[in-house]
Amino acid sequence: MNQKNGEDKQVLITQRSLELFLRHGYEETTMRMIQDATGLHSGSIYYVINGKEGILLLISEGFVGDIMCRSSRIARELNDPRLNVLLPPAFILYASTESKCISRLLGQMFRTDSVLWLISSMAGEWASRIESLPNVDLNSALPFVYGGIGSMIGTGMELNKGIRTMLPFLSAIIGNVEQEIVELIEKYVKDEKLPFYDLDITLIDSEFGDEING
Repeated sequence: MNQKNGEDKQVLITQRSLELFLRHGYEETTMRMIQDATGLHSGSIYYVINGKEGILLLISEGFVGDIMCRSSRIARELNDPRLNVLLPPAFILYASTESKCISRLLGQMFRTDSVLWLISSMAGEWASRIESLPNVDLNSALPFVYGGIGSMIGTGMELNKGIRTMLPFLSAIIGNVEQEIVELIEKYVKDEKLPFYDLDITLIDSEFGDEING
C-alpha cells in the first residue's frame, strides 16, 4: 500500500469515526457504521488502524497534542514553565464543560486504559521539560492525576471549581502553586478558544448532539 494512500485513509477513518463518536457515542458506534461512513472495507480499515480503540487513540493523541503545544506556547509567552503542567488538564476540563458530546467522548477516553496511559505519557514528556521540577516519579504521579481529572468529566463541575480541585494534586508534582493562578489559567484557557480538531467546541452539540440533547 502506498504510504500517502495509507495516510489519506487514516485521516478519512479518523474524521468519519470522530463524527460518529460525537453523534452516537463511542460504544454505540460499530465498525459497520465506520465502514459505511468511509466507504472502506473492513480489511482496509484494520490494515490502517487497529479497530475502534486504535481510532480512539489517534483522536486522543491529536487532541492532547494540540493542547500540549498551546500550553507550551502560553508558558513561553508568560515565562512560567509550570504552565506546561497546569494548563493541559484545564484545557481538558474546559472542553468537557463546553460540550456534552465532547464530555461523553472524553469520558470514554479516560476509561480506556491505553488512552489514559497515552495521555499521561504525553503529559509526562512536557512536564519533564521543567528544569525546576521536584524529584517526582511522573510515570506514577501523572496517571493518578489524569485519572482524577477523568473522574471529574461529566459531573457538570464549573471550570473554575475544577481547576481549584486539581490544583493540590498538580502542586504535588511541580511544587506549591499559589491560588491566584487559578484565574490566570481560566482566562488563558477560555481566551484560547480551543477547537476539537477543526470543530468549534461551542457549536459541536448543535451539530452532533441530536442523540443526547433535548
